[in-house]
Amino acid sequence: MRFENYRWLLIPVMAIHNLEEWATFPAYGSISPALAAHGLAALPQPRWHVLEVAWIVVTLLPAVLVIAAAVARHSRLLDALVCWVASIYLANAFMPHAVELVVGRRYAPGAATALLLNLPFCMLLLRQAVREHYLTPRQLMVVGAAGFASLVPVLLAVFALASAITQFFGL
Repeated sequence: MRFENYRWLLIPVMAIHNLEEWATFPAYGSISPALAAHGLAALPQPRWHVLEVAWIVVTLLPAVLVIAAAVARHSRLLDALVCWVASIYLANAFMPHAVELVVGRRYAPGAATALLLNLPFCMLLLRQAVREHYLTPRQLMVVGAAGFASLVPVLLAVFALASAITQFFGL
C-alpha cells in the first residue's frame, strides 16, 4: 500500500481510537488509573465536557492536516507533519496505554485500539514514508522523537483549547 493510502487511513484510525476512549472512559474514570494511583500520571484529569471536546479536537485537527497534505500533493512540510501526528499516536500507544497494562495489569480506555490498531498502523505509515522517500531515515528519527517528546505538551495544549471552548459555550 502506498503512503498516500496510509495517510488517508490515518483519519479513521485516529477516530476509532478516540471513539474507544470516549466510549469506555465512563466505566474506568481515567485513561491511566494505575499510573494516577502511583502518582505517575503526568496530566491533570479534565472535566468530562473538556475531555469530549478534546477528543473531537484530536480527531478533527489532524484530519484537516491530512486533507491539506493530500491536496498539496508532495509537500515536505505537510507530509512530515502527518508523520509527526502518527508519531504522537504511536507514542500514545506506549504511554499511557502499554505502560498502564504493564503497571496496572488492567485495561484502560483506548488500550485495545492503541495497541492493536494504532501501534502497527503508525509503524507501517512511517515505514512507508521512508520507503517512498517522503522522509529520509534521519528525518524519520527526528519526527519520531518529536512525536514522543511532544505527546504531553500537545495534550496539555489540547486540554487548554478544549477548556476554553467549553467555557466559551458554557458547557
